[in-house]
Amino acid sequence: MSTEIESINIAKEPQLRIFTPPVNNSKLKLKEKEKIDVISLFSGCGGMDLGFHKAGFNIKWANDIEQRACETYAKNIGDHIVCGDITKLDYSKIPDADLILGGFPCQDFSMIWKRGGITTDRGNLYQNFVEIVSQKQPLMFVAENVKGILTANKGKAIKQIIKDFSETGDYGYNTTAHLINFAEYGVAQVRQRVLIIGVRKDLDTFFDIPSPIKDSNNYLSSKEALKGVKKVKHNNEHQNIQASTIEKLKLIPPGGNFTDIPKDSPHYVKGMISHVYRRLHPEKPSTTIIAAGGGGTWGYHYEEPRPLTNRERARLFGYPDNFIFDGTITEVRKQIGNSVPPSGILPFAKKGGTSRLLLGMAFYEGLSQKKLNAVTKLNESLRVYGNNSGVFVTNGRRYHGKVYQFDKDDTSNIYVGSSNFSASGTKGNIECTVPILNDNQKVNLVAFLNDLYSPSYSISIDKADITVPGKKKIILDKVERLWTNLKTFDFSTVSVEGLPKFVFPLNRVAEKEKSNLNVYFGKGRWSRSTGKIKPRPWYEIELIASNDLNSQAFYPKGDFLAYTDDGLIIPMRTQGDYYKNIRSKNSLQIFGIWLKGKLEKSGALKKYEPVTMETLEEYGNDKLTFYKFEEGKYYMEF
Repeated sequence: MSTEIESINIAKEPQLRIFTPPVNNSKLKLKEKEKIDVISLFSGCGGMDLGFHKAGFNIKWANDIEQRACETYAKNIGDHIVCGDITKLDYSKIPDADLILGGFPCQDFSMIWKRGGITTDRGNLYQNFVEIVSQKQPLMFVAENVKGILTANKGKAIKQIIKDFSETGDYGYNTTAHLINFAEYGVAQVRQRVLIIGVRKDLDTFFDIPSPIKDSNNYLSSKEALKGVKKVKHNNEHQNIQASTIEKLKLIPPGGNFTDIPKDSPHYVKGMISHVYRRLHPEKPSTTIIAAGGGGTWGYHYEEPRPLTNRERARLFGYPDNFIFDGTITEVRKQIGNSVPPSGILPFAKKGGTSRLLLGMAFYEGLSQKKLNAVTKLNESLRVYGNNSGVFVTNGRRYHGKVYQFDKDDTSNIYVGSSNFSASGTKGNIECTVPILNDNQKVNLVAFLNDLYSPSYSISIDKADITVPGKKKIILDKVERLWTNLKTFDFSTVSVEGLPKFVFPLNRVAEKEKSNLNVYFGKGRWSRSTGKIKPRPWYEIELIASNDLNSQAFYPKGDFLAYTDDGLIIPMRTQGDYYKNIRSKNSLQIFGIWLKGKLEKSGALKKYEPVTMETLEEYGNDKLTFYKFEEGKYYMEF
């Protein structure tokens, strides 16, 4: 394969790697041709079930005690829901399943109410869940509850629950509890919940939760989630509130609550929990939406002094607008507030394996804004699969190979060839892409890919600043101002005859792709403030003088002015050990704008290309000459 830089759009240079084993264990043989069978307990209106339904699971039976919630479920998901008290059901009539879902009642574990935990009748309903798991012996179960379950009964509750699940049935279950913030999985709500997940012990594995797809820097905001919500007809009624409540809300800023009302105000109220008169913040996700309660706990709009509508609440949970709730405003509020965010549970339903795409040169060459948006969206889609899924770009080195690996259970198919992962590469062009059949070659290729996706060679696209040619300024505003404010002089009057000089040979620097002339192609700079690696600017250069040069008597030491052969006066500096680093003083780019700019004007160099020996040969000069005509002043010729 050629190592030369090709004049192609780098968006056509990705490498694809897809893994799709179920729970990463060959023993866990879920049905390949049929959908995975699921039963659901304590289903409510179906938030969790909707997420798994969208992921392709076959939910064949469900149960809840609330009539209105069951009606909502039947209308939107299916009429397989049985409405009734779980303690009075005949478990033998519940169908078998590969997976059991459920969110047993949480009120007795919630930290905002009086908590009896597992000592109460409601808190003890988890045992019905355990019993059904024991009888049906599914491959897995997923149970959801509030954060408070971790500390209920002084921490004894969660230990007992995990113990009971671990020891139930003929095999027992490898059971783990995970504290999840659904905002990290694309929900516009900071909703911390515990997922108790068990995998049958004979399968000899644990469930590895998917990696978050969001963090506090890019959470889905309330404003974004509520965009266009006023156009939705269903469940969008406004609640009548007292005039005094409106006046209270006017005193509370977006993101605030009752504590923002001045104590000397006639509208001052005493509250016990932060939910009281809490307003959304437009640029942040909502805090936890609760199911019931008075005293101003409905949740309030960030812009208008009013409670949220139920459709707005549903948007903050990730319900689609065509999901229609049955019941009064209060009943629907309860259904939504008690539910699992369907968009947040979806990544867990899709969990299993890894999907990776490597853009071999995007870090250096850049992408169009349209294509960058596309791969960014693709990255978010792949991230739901966890296990370091997503779109990556090479970090510090170009990669131009085409290797495609597709794994399913214990079978691996690997292809090598010329095909780019693009419409033209996969179907339009005449390409040569062949399968690798030799097992030893497969092992070697897998080892290579594992190394290629390691932090040494690649970086997740959400941690890299990708250049957008034509959209992102090559020169930052600050640098541009420095450049345009450079002083000038009449260079035609300069005579260098007899002046002491030293010559910096550029050919030595140009021989290396990642030299000090070509730092753009290097590893980039780590930003402590953002935690991201940014490519160094293309114009940035810093020459390193040899000992032969920096030891000369007329070599500059520290700050000096460079009078250029085209009439500019550039503040320069030498620094580092023995003053070997030659650079422009205020920005490393100023020197580069001058030197690379001359190469550009001559036609020998194009933006985002490295300076090579061929570049210098076409320009007609491979050295930079400094003439000393006064202390601290040099004439620079190129």
